[in-house]
Amino acid sequence: MKIVDTMSTPSTHTQRRRRFYSAELKSLVVAQCRQSGASIAGVALSHQVNANIVHRWIREE
Repeated sequence: MKIVDTMSTPSTHTQRRRRFYSAELKSLVVAQCRQSGASIAGVALSHQVNANIVHRWIREE
């Protein structure tokens, strides 16, 4: 049986970076969500942002 040292092998995948959203984009998305009949999920999808993040932005304002 051969022992493989996995700690010394370089990683082939890169780490994910946290996305940064500008204050202008946040306020635009929140304003669109507050319009009557607007779907938060639909607005988030149109801006390629996760709906959970949009819900947090609405709570934070």
